Amino acid sequence: GECVPLHTEENGMESPLYESFGERAVGRELFMKNREQMGRHLHYSAVGKAILSEFDETELDALLDQHGLPARTRHTITDREEFEAELERVRERGYAVNDEEDLLGIRAVGSPVVGPGGGVLGGLSISAPASRMEGERFTEELPRAVKEYANIIEVNLQTGDGYV
Repeated sequence: GECVPLHTEENGMESPLYESFGERAVGRELFMKNREQMGRHLHYSAVGKAILSEFDETELDALLDQHGLPARTRHTITDREEFEAELERVRERGYAVNDEEDLLGIRAVGSPVVGPGGGVLGGLSISAPASRMEGERFTEELPRAVKEYANIIEVNLQTGDGYV
């Protein structure tokens, strides 16, 4: 019932491919505006962090050197060491979180989508008001769901089923 965007990385920035809005989703106008304006940084969104967690050290260094870690809200990680530690947590858990780093009052959980050849193709996330992303829903239920659907996309890409 929330917002589920599917994004990829293009020229070191976030590029939207698709968004699905459930009956309780908020921020449709913002997503449409973001779709029209390219150049959103990857480091402050769950989907962006999920994508970046699949970059090797050289790719990540080049991207961060080029684009930096500018603040979007007071919660955005802007310290490079702290951000690299965050990406390590993403790799360990298999999902990323955005805890009001992109927009105050919004949380998100994201997972990378890896292609048949092993490279990251993009990422999938679920975003909602922070009031609906609390407790086990934020730490267990939604991470499990986003990882499941990212895995379904990956399997379908391998098998050519096309049911994405």
